[in-house]
Amino acid sequence: MDKQSLTGTILILIVTLVYLYFQQQNFEEEQRLKAAQDSLATVQMVEDSLMAASQPAPAPEVQQPAQLAPAVPDSLINRPLMGSEDEKVFHLETDLIKAAISTRNGAKLVHWELKKYDHFRDGEKDGFVDLANSPTGFNVPNNGLNLRFEGPDGKTIDLNNFNLYTDQASTSTQFLDENNSQKTIEFYLPVGQGRVVKSFTFHNGSYAVDVAVRFENISAVTSNRFYTLGWENGLPSTEENLRDDMDYARAYAFMGGERLDLDASADERSEEEKNGNLDWVAIRTKYFLMAMIPNQTIDSRVTLTGQGMESEEGVYKVFNASLMMDLPVGTNQHTDSLKLFLGPMDHHILGKYDVGLENLVMSKDWYEGLFRWISLLILPILEMLYKIIPNYGFVIIIFSILIKLVLYPLTKKSHEGMSRMQTMQPKMQALKEKYGEDMQRYNQEVMKLYKEEKFNPASGCLPTLLQMPLLFALFIVFRSTIQLRGEPFVAWITDLSRPDALHLGFDLPYLGSTLAVLPLLMALTMFWQSKVTITDPKQKTMAYVMPVFLLFVFYRLPSGLNLYYSVFNILTMIQTRMIKSKMDNNEGITPEGGRPGPAAKVVAKKKKEEPRRPSAMGGNRQQRRQQKKK
Repeated sequence: MDKQSLTGTILILIVTLVYLYFQQQNFEEEQRLKAAQDSLATVQMVEDSLMAASQPAPAPEVQQPAQLAPAVPDSLINRPLMGSEDEKVFHLETDLIKAAISTRNGAKLVHWELKKYDHFRDGEKDGFVDLANSPTGFNVPNNGLNLRFEGPDGKTIDLNNFNLYTDQASTSTQFLDENNSQKTIEFYLPVGQGRVVKSFTFHNGSYAVDVAVRFENISAVTSNRFYTLGWENGLPSTEENLRDDMDYARAYAFMGGERLDLDASADERSEEEKNGNLDWVAIRTKYFLMAMIPNQTIDSRVTLTGQGMESEEGVYKVFNASLMMDLPVGTNQHTDSLKLFLGPMDHHILGKYDVGLENLVMSKDWYEGLFRWISLLILPILEMLYKIIPNYGFVIIIFSILIKLVLYPLTKKSHEGMSRMQTMQPKMQALKEKYGEDMQRYNQEVMKLYKEEKFNPASGCLPTLLQMPLLFALFIVFRSTIQLRGEPFVAWITDLSRPDALHLGFDLPYLGSTLAVLPLLMALTMFWQSKVTITDPKQKTMAYVMPVFLLFVFYRLPSGLNLYYSVFNILTMIQTRMIKSKMDNNEGITPEGGRPGPAAKVVAKKKKEEPRRPSAMGGNRQQRRQQKKK
């Protein structure tokens, strides 16, 4: 579990337990990929075959290959690109993406921009999120889908080192829509008397592209009956908070009903490997996902590798996912196809592929998985409210009110339990004075009193404890779901998935030129609530300590989470006053399912017999009337 998740978990526990304690006191008182080695003999062999096919010349540029994603910079080998002399870049645009793919580096994606998701820099919009790009500040090559195989001489051929050919002439942007919803671009590399073909089919309305790999005249192309297809160099961090984004970064493989999970740490290489029928492999960050989904059942050896690189902002994680694919014996041409998904971690979108990718949403750690079923009930409610009120800030406020209404019976029961405990305090104090030195006898008498009063001592705490799973689930939803990403509320609160930042125009010590207002509001409402409910002078200090402590914890958490807890605190204060006012108007506190118990009757009787306090004018109304008669 990452530090922020652990902090949040501990925080919810602390808040709940402290709340219970204060309430009780008050009522009592009142995972580097393996490097592929390209020999000079292999390069020469492929170059000869290319010259025989179309007499191309080696490109003069030097390009850094992307075969070792998590490797240290000095392990990246510069090598001249072979193949087609001229680079061609093809641009496609659909309703969801803007893509660019080049003939260079084995036909890799140059850009894959998501049109519905903005990229932010220094709190301002800076174009769209681009999932086919290298990370800023790290010496890692661009990511992409790569292919390796053994040439006729047994030496490895890495398509990263080649410019591919294409018969596609136009490089102008191709726009896909309802009338023109599909476009295929095909690239190839001549090898000996055969070819290796790599094609991409784009679809309007989809974050996935169909990728096909075809070997023609296999015996002339490769000396072995297998090849490796993989996604290299992970996904770039898309968020300003690198540490938070990379906390969610993982690599996965789902095979034979079992899921492999791989994490990475700084300066350490991690690896997982498994053989079997492949359902999918995936690499994720906090909000975005790459997934390779075979279009047919394949038996493959999957290798996941990962490594983290330390920086001032946090650990940057890079993952690779490679598939070792078989070339069937007895055929001289073979095609494998898969869907390459590059898009958001949205459970609705992922669920359409019907392979279980949606199960990656809100399941990063064990605690997210434990409360996931509750989170999945909450999220559709938020989405439904958003369709009515298209502002997630107001949705959170309305949702807070709904939660308070749903929890009202539990809250009321908790207050009644605490209040009934208060009515029994005189008798419990008498038992303590009488049997205080004999704790065993004292406990026996207390239990006997509970039985006489038909009182369950857990009735005050249990309803609040039952709310804890909901608090965990809400924390998960507000912190990790993409629905809140980039969603504004009002004024300076422009992204509910990030801390709010009010620009002051001047610098404050430790805070800089911005101030997070919602954490302050959360702390102030908690302080106000504590001042109202805590009457014991011994506990007054905690009314100051806890809000300050929680202010530091919540200050860097998402503004959506702070908004929810601020509204929740305000509603709690209102609800508490309403319940206490209603209870104060009752003559006695009734036990569970019955009439007032003996202790409650005594309290009610004393209230009736107790003379009214003189007013500031002196005496009560009856005394004043008698004085007037005199």
